[in-house]
Amino acid sequence: VFFAYLYQKYISSKIEQLSEVFFGIEEHAEIKKKIKITILLKFFIFIFRIIKIIIYLIKKINYQNSYNISK
Repeated sequence: VFFAYLYQKYISSKIEQLSEVFFGIEEHAEIKKKIKITILLKFFIFIFRIIKIIIYLIKKINYQNSYNISK
């Protein structure tokens, strides 16, 4: 009975703490994965906007050149 008490008091609580730490790491890994995905998504949106601006500027320059040539 005494050993069962010691097991319940010390060893089972240590196992519980270890499992909480283990499962906590899994949760943090999922959070980090979601953060990486959102960072990648924001990066691709940023690149897309830059490409869109560059295309707009190229069209504007081409339009101005064609206007100057026709004068």
